Amino acid sequence: MVDVKDEVQDVSPETEEESFLDLGEDLDEIPDLSTVADEDYELRLVTFEKRPGKAKGPFLFTEYELVGMPDTKIVRHVMMLATAKDSERKAKNRKRAIKYFYKCFGIPTSGPVVYADYIGNSGWATLTEETDPVYGKQNRIARFRATEE
Repeated sequence: MVDVKDEVQDVSPETEEESFLDLGEDLDEIPDLSTVADEDYELRLVTFEKRPGKAKGPFLFTEYELVGMPDTKIVRHVMMLATAKDSERKAKNRKRAIKYFYKCFGIPTSGPVVYADYIGNSGWATLTEETDPVYGKQNRIARFRATEE
C-alpha cells in the first residue's frame, strides 16, 4: 500500500523572496476602465476574426483599443456577413459595413484577407457612448472614417 503522505510534494516557497509579491505601487492608484465621449478617436485593431454565429448567421467580430488611452474599455464591434437568405438590399448593406471597416484599417477591398495580417493596424472612427443593462457604459462604433478622409 502507498502512503499518501509520501506522494504529497512540498510546494512551500524556498526563500522569503518567493513568499510575497510587491508590485511597487499602490493598486488603488490604477484608474478603473472608462468610456469616452461621443467623438472621433484613433483605434488600434486588436481582434479580427470570423465567427459562425447561430440564429443570424456568420459574422466578423472585431475589438479595438483607443490609441494612447490605456484606461479606456475595449470597443467591440460585430459585422454580419451576407447570406443567401438576405434580400439584395440587406446583403449590400452588410457588405458596405465591411467595406467601410476595410478602408478604415487599410485592408484590401478585394481578394482574400488573412485576419492576422491586419491586427495592430490603426484607423479613425466616430464613437458613441451607450449604457448596456448588463455591462454598464460601453463605447460603440457609429461610423468608420476611411483613410482618405
